[in-house]
Amino acid sequence: VESYSEQGDAYCHIHWTEHHRVGVASTPTAPDAVPLTSVQEIRALDAQWSAALPAQLVLDLETTGLDPRKNKVVTIAVGTPGQVIIIDLRTYYSADPAYQQACREALQHLLHRDAVLWIGHNLKFDWSFLAHQFGVQLGHVYDTMLVEKLLNAGSHSGVSLLASAARYGITVTKEQRSWFIDLDTRLSEWTDPLPDAQLAYIRQDIDVPYHLYERQQEAIATHHLARVVSLEHETLPAMAAMEIHGVCVDVERWRDILAVRTKQKAEVEATIQQVLGNALAETQLEQGMLFGERNLPMVRLTSSAQLTQALRALGVYLTSTAKEALQDVRHQHPVIAQLLEWKALEKFESAFGENLLSYVTKDGRIHATFDQLGAASGRIICREPNLQQIPKPTGKDDPHDLRRCFVAPQGHTLLIADLSNIELRILAEVSGDATMLRFFAEGKDLHSETARLMFKLPPNVDPKVHLVNGKKARDIAKTINFGLAYGMGAQGLANRVGVDLATAKRLMQTYFATYRAVAAYLARSGKEGITKGYAQSLSGRKRFFSQEKLEAKRGEAERSAKNHPIQGTNADILKCALALLYHQLPMGVHVVLTVHDEIVLECPDTQVEEATQILKDAMVQACREYLKVVHIPEPEVLVGPYWKKD
Repeated sequence: VESYSEQGDAYCHIHWTEHHRVGVASTPTAPDAVPLTSVQEIRALDAQWSAALPAQLVLDLETTGLDPRKNKVVTIAVGTPGQVIIIDLRTYYSADPAYQQACREALQHLLHRDAVLWIGHNLKFDWSFLAHQFGVQLGHVYDTMLVEKLLNAGSHSGVSLLASAARYGITVTKEQRSWFIDLDTRLSEWTDPLPDAQLAYIRQDIDVPYHLYERQQEAIATHHLARVVSLEHETLPAMAAMEIHGVCVDVERWRDILAVRTKQKAEVEATIQQVLGNALAETQLEQGMLFGERNLPMVRLTSSAQLTQALRALGVYLTSTAKEALQDVRHQHPVIAQLLEWKALEKFESAFGENLLSYVTKDGRIHATFDQLGAASGRIICREPNLQQIPKPTGKDDPHDLRRCFVAPQGHTLLIADLSNIELRILAEVSGDATMLRFFAEGKDLHSETARLMFKLPPNVDPKVHLVNGKKARDIAKTINFGLAYGMGAQGLANRVGVDLATAKRLMQTYFATYRAVAAYLARSGKEGITKGYAQSLSGRKRFFSQEKLEAKRGEAERSAKNHPIQGTNADILKCALALLYHQLPMGVHVVLTVHDEIVLECPDTQVEEATQILKDAMVQACREYLKVVHIPEPEVLVGPYWKKD
């Protein structure tokens, strides 16, 4: 026996040390508390919490890098100001498998507490590391960074911990953060006790988010954002889980498609060079000859100056060689169409070449980053890489369809569903337009019916075939229908449909005469947004307009005020569906992609029927959470071995 506790319990030297460390570490006011390092200490803390569980706890991880699949967790800190507990996990990575399993189980038992609100700043980062490395999935979460984004939507305010704290007059220092980066490569420091400066930094990252949480409550109440704040926090685990699981990619097929496109690009470029070279050569006073053959000038197609000069030699005069400028003169010479084709192939190669494939990890998956509040509207933005830019197939059997490269692993299937015409259903709901609501209720093709009304087409005329100003009537109607949901004006319509501005204005007038309530709603919402200084979705998600923006860019602000309720509600519905799926999908079924209003599941073959119904129900339930009037059809779910597109 080494010592006795105050309660009279006997301890050997080893257990007395552990008992003493736990007691010190859990002392609420101990600023120099010794970090916990063993499974026994974690279990002791667990027992203490079981007796007296705090309602809110801040959680923050320090890691050696940003990738939960490659980097290590140095510490897990939990607590509130003045009551910070630090768990040092460095020894975990060199421990034997049995100890590692015991540690994971101890952490799961400690952190799987439904009664605790876990607070953090950029909590998706911490959630991902905990889930991937320790099997911990935090339940009830509150992310001060997400809330700052909601409170400042529409501005360019920074939302880092440093910037967020500064808005509330809270001082933060981040100099010590760099010490943790690649710490596992500095072996002496990796095994030494944590320096005092770093311990102070860790405690700061508990204190500051807690103070932010307290300050944010008044702002949330003032702006009536409680509902959307709750929605974003319910969505966070679904977003993190999607990133962790990733989506499986057929790299071999991808490279085959890339090789074909690269060859096509070279062939088109050779043809273009021949045409442009001949044109330039004809304009030169002296011809270079090599072995009796004319040396044709080479044109760098990525150089606007060289390309403009070469086109001038063909009688095509441009001040820009951008895609839009070339489209305006595509009928002036056959080489223009070839240049447009080359530009498309060039973009394909640069956007979807080896640089994108470099994101495929050893497990054969891409683990993209999904920014939950990537846009002021609340829409999710994908990056590193951007999978939202994967092109749609040109036809049902498009041999170069990159979506076919996103596949289900063996024994699994992909389920794909989207929210049919959801922006237009939202527009019908918020405007209350009787005609549009009736078309949806009757299951009509809204674009065809819109074309019939706009252009007064008789029943025997097919809007998909009938031409108006050289354009298919249904295509014009579709462009206007969707364009309005995104605040498109007459000039934008003219550019999209390929008509002059006067014609575009007449088309808009005809459209608004067809859907009078839509016209009234858009005019009203634009003015109200300017007057109130914000626009809001059906969840209460707001986009704010500063006085500076209203003065400098009033027209832009008015367009945003018109489309935010539509785009914002679209984001609300999608996130609600993701949150529902996170809780309702059976084990083994995962959301692997969300692109715009589309959700993709990876599902074991034996669970397809069950998962399909859950997916349908979740999407309808999410719509009904916000849309109470407009008809919501049951979504069609595509089932197959790859990312299908209907």
